[in-house]
Amino acid sequence: REKAEREKAEREKAEREEREQTEREERERTEREEREKAEQEASGAKGAEPVELSPIATSGGEELYVSLFDYPGEQDGDLALTEGCTIVKLEDLGDNWWTGRCVETGQTGMFPATYVESAPAKKDVPPSSDAAPIEATPAETAAPNAMPTAASSKIETKVALYSFGQDDPEDLQVETGDTIVVTETVDDDWVRARNEKSGAEGLIPKNFIGTPEELAALEEEGDAEDGHDAGEDVVEEQKHDANLYSAVFAFSADNEDDLGFEENDDIIVIRDEDENWFFGRNVRTGQEGIFPKTYVEPKSS
Repeated sequence: REKAEREKAEREKAEREEREQTEREERERTEREEREKAEQEASGAKGAEPVELSPIATSGGEELYVSLFDYPGEQDGDLALTEGCTIVKLEDLGDNWWTGRCVETGQTGMFPATYVESAPAKKDVPPSSDAAPIEATPAETAAPNAMPTAASSKIETKVALYSFGQDDPEDLQVETGDTIVVTETVDDDWVRARNEKSGAEGLIPKNFIGTPEELAALEEEGDAEDGHDAGEDVVEEQKHDANLYSAVFAFSADNEDDLGFEENDDIIVIRDEDENWFFGRNVRTGQEGIFPKTYVEPKSS
């Protein structure tokens, strides 16, 4: 009887492995068909001529493309793509295969050239022989000073028109003339960017960066060196215009993360924590923390 039970168990195991193998092969076949269909749609037809795209070059001479479809990667050495990610082309391997680097993830590998198209033309990309190539960095998850309702990713290379301090941990510290790579537009006033000199990333007001021509004009006027003070005024004005609230009720900081305040205190809202809570700074005390949204209201100008 034990022998019969062992044989039964072995048969069940073999049947299960066979089913799993069949399911795996079916999934692989379906994925392969979907990839082939996507390649045919992208190239226009089977056996299309090698892809010839007009790439966008960065200040470091790299060619940027955007992926049209998801590509999970078929084997080791492939570069997995998601629709809309930015790709730096590294080498043309022939037969419509390239090697490249995904800007968002920093991963490198091979992928079908038919899965990408040239990146949209960017404005104000200054030529610079000493500008460093774009390097991938982890995506920022911290919320910005000015609360965004939506953000868009668009890589641009600019220069710092003014020095910008680091009053907030999320701010990007720059000096006048630094090369700045804009990685995300947060809202109408702020962008997320990387300082190519220091490698640091953070938030910076849009009007603190521009083209080399704009910087040259400022330097001719003698305003560039005095830009820090003017810039700080802009930052404070933006904070007060966009995010200044007034306390309707007093709030006691019962927990370590809470921000306590008195009625009528001015509160700068730094970010939206969730549907019920803000994170902000008490102008009177300088302390920061979370507090209920219902305890404050926008301060009229």
